[in-house]
Order: sequence, then structure tokens, then C-alpha cells
Amino acid sequence: MIMQRRTLLAALASAPLWPLAARANPHAGHGMPMHDSMPMNGMAAMHAPSSSPDALPPAGQPLATLPRLANRSTEAGTFSGVIDIAETRHALLPGAPTRLWSYNAGPLGPLIELNAGDRVAITLNNRLPEETTVHWHGLPVDPRVDGHPRDAIAPGGSFRAGFTLPDNLSGTFWYHPHPHGLTARQVAMSLAGPVIIRHRNDPFAGLPESLLVISDQRFDRDNQVAAHTPADWMDGREGEVVLVNGQYRPRLDVAPNETRRLRVLNACAARYLLLSLPGATLTRVGTDGGALARPETGLSQLLLTPGERTELLVTFPARVGQSLQLVSLPYARGKMMQPEQTAALPLMTVAVADRAPAAAFSLPAQLATIVPLGRPDIRRRVVLSERPMDHRMAGGGMMAMMKNMFLIDGRTYDMNRVDLSGKVGQIEEWEVVNDSHMDHPFHLHGGQFQLIARNGKPQPPSWRDTVNLAPRASLTLRVRFDTPGERLYHCHILEHEDLGMMGTLAVHA
Repeated sequence: MIMQRRTLLAALASAPLWPLAARANPHAGHGMPMHDSMPMNGMAAMHAPSSSPDALPPAGQPLATLPRLANRSTEAGTFSGVIDIAETRHALLPGAPTRLWSYNAGPLGPLIELNAGDRVAITLNNRLPEETTVHWHGLPVDPRVDGHPRDAIAPGGSFRAGFTLPDNLSGTFWYHPHPHGLTARQVAMSLAGPVIIRHRNDPFAGLPESLLVISDQRFDRDNQVAAHTPADWMDGREGEVVLVNGQYRPRLDVAPNETRRLRVLNACAARYLLLSLPGATLTRVGTDGGALARPETGLSQLLLTPGERTELLVTFPARVGQSLQLVSLPYARGKMMQPEQTAALPLMTVAVADRAPAAAFSLPAQLATIVPLGRPDIRRRVVLSERPMDHRMAGGGMMAMMKNMFLIDGRTYDMNRVDLSGKVGQIEEWEVVNDSHMDHPFHLHGGQFQLIARNGKPQPPSWRDTVNLAPRASLTLRVRFDTPGERLYHCHILEHEDLGMMGTLAVHA
């Protein structure tokens, strides 16, 4: 059953909103001021984002290179690191510093750079006032170290995440919180970081390379991260300030005629990025799980959903002084309470600098060998859906009313319930259906799956872990799990995940 906009707005206008606002305050219940959680009523509180800052961050600064997590191991093939998760303050805007939650004190988490086959051990120290976890998004790690909400790290606690990477794995991944009901707010507070895994047979080794971590933010007039609004919970939060590597509209200088590898991560909670770079030639060479079998050439735009990554080869013009704009084009994803984007959104300037012209690059016709998983042992059908708010829960406020809106197979997430069961080594085929009016990006924990078809139409072979589902659309994927344990699958609009659009697959030995 699909929610009607008029019914929804009428319900929200009369609903008590203070429990939702209190939920959004990161310090609620921890003895901190709760100015974000004052009662809100009426239509203005539903729609309007929190007050905007008086000024924007500075634009045009050189694109920052993210710091790398230090490897404390001296043994070959072993990586050992420490991540402290704590509150920090950063001068993002003119005036008062912004309070963020950080991995190792940065506005973004450090880059973790690994090699295929590495043995990895990372110690996570939680210095926040609330519990958290760390999910290794896209990596085939043991479920016991993958940030399941049941394995939350208490304030003051520590956790050691240890895993060994497959010898054939490469690509761009990331890490972020995954405590149930708290994920969206913790990511809004800036908890996210990238992972790059390199392989000795990388066809693009030696090319100039840039990592672009795209996130968005909303500030209040005190320069602080603004609280979620009810509209944020309904549609997914889109901050008005879009950042690349934590910077506002930075500048990347390139050589004339240069071919550069761009690794792009959409670390936004809900914003869809329809990427375009007019004046340059775009070729997609990789997805979530690394290299494609063959390059996709001649692209003018590319959709990147929340949580998704892509690898592009971009050939820039030869004329010194020419300036290009990486933008996100309008994309309507079916929002219910907030307007859709209507104009191109600038993300980054690319300037052709006065440098020696780059040597021509010859693009290989074959990039990777992707062996099909083969005939499935089990087939499943998973349905993402929405239903009207439960007005019987009106006494509990907006969060209680919305809790059962976003569903998988007709149910909201229960941390102690197993929804699907499977076996180690089995090849599973999933048909995932979006039975709703809004786009939902589907994510499966525990590694990569092969995307087989969209709406029954066969797709070129690729390894993925996050794929968009348009309204009334379906996708077919195949996956095999080689270790037992419980894995989550969910919508990667983080607010929808927090509201229950998530399920558990238990894989048995």
C-alpha cells in the first residue's frame, strides 16, 4: 500500500514531534544540553531544514589528500592499525568551530590502504558518549567483526577487528557506523572513511589517481551539525553543503591531455549523485568490487547511489587554462516531503594547469576476468515496501509512528530475529523487488554479489554490493558466502535503515 502525500502531510502536521528531535540529538541522555530537542509542531517544522549558517566553507582550495592510517606492523603482508572514535572540533565555517564525531580526529576518517591477501587487525576505541560499531562496507570479512548492531562497542570500550583479505580482491571500499537506530545520526556527525585495496595486477597502476569521498552536511546558525527533521527521516537526509574529501567545491589541477583514475565514493546518507564532467571523456572501469570485465566508454553521466563506489578513467582537455566542473545533475528519486534537485550541483573544479603534457594512455579492451557463479542452489524473493504511518502509535511521537513504515518482506527489523537462512558454499539467487514509489539502494553485507539482471534484462558481469532499485523495479543477483554467521541486508538510505528497512540472513556451516 502506497502512502499518499496529502494524508501524510496532514498526519505530520498534527503529530507530536519532540520525541523524534530528541532522538536526533547526539547528546540526549548524556548530561549535555538538549537545545536540538525542543518541541516542534506544525508544517514549518516538518519541511524546513534547521537554520543555515551565515557563511559557507571556503571554495577553490586544492583537493586534499586524506591522511593514511599508519601501519604499526613490520611484518610483510600484515596490517595493524588503531582508530580512536571521539568528538573533535574543526574550523569548517567562519566563526565557531564545528563539533564532529571523528575517526582519528579528522573531518573524515583516514584512508586505510591495503594489499590483496593482507592479514588485517584494527583496534577500535570508542570515546563517544554512546555506543557505536564499525561496518567494513563491501569487504568479505567474518560477520563477527563486521559491526553488527548486537556487537556494539560501549562508550569507553574497545574492539579488535581482525580479518584476512582474499588474494584476488581489489577496489574501493569504506567503513562507517552501523548501530541500530543511531547510524544516520552518527554518519551525519561525520563518521566515515575510505578503504583502497590494491592488487599486483592492477591494469591502471602508474596512472595519476585521485580519491573523491563525497558527503553532504547541514549546519545550524551556530555552525553545528543540525538535527534531523521529520522530513529527513521520511525522505532521507540531504545536507545543503556538499563536500569532497571534507572540502567545499575544491580544485583539482591536472596536466594537459592527462588521463586520471578517479575513485569516487558516495558517502552521503541519502543523496543520489548523477555525476557529469562536461568537456572530459569518462570511462567506467570499476564498480563496488573492483575492475569491470570490459570498460564502459563514452559516458556523459553516471548515477552513484548512497554507499556505492565507482572507478573512472577521465581524459582531460589539452588546452592549458581550461576549467571544467564536476557536477551532480538533477535526479528525482521520489521524495515525499522535500523538493527534488532541479539544477546541476557543482562538486569540484578541474583546472588544466601549465604542466608538461601527459603521455597518451592506451585503454585495455579486457580489464578483469569475472567468472559467473553458476547455477543457484537456492532462490529467494526479497521485497522492499512502504506503508502508511501507524497512527495507533501517535502517543509515542513521530518516531514511533514511522517505525513500521519502511519494510522488507512486510516486516520491520528485529535485531534478535533471523529472516532468512542459508548454508556456507551455496550459490544463492535473489530477486529483489522495490514495491514502493521511492528509489531504494539495496545493500548486502559480507562481500560482493554478481548483478545478473535488472527488470529481467541481463547485465554485463560485475561485482557489486550496493545497487539502486527504482520504484516497481527488480534486480537479480547471485552470491556465495564462504563463512558462517549473520549478515544484514537493507536499504542504504540510512534513515530508512534506522527505521527498520533491514533484515538478517543467517549462514550456517
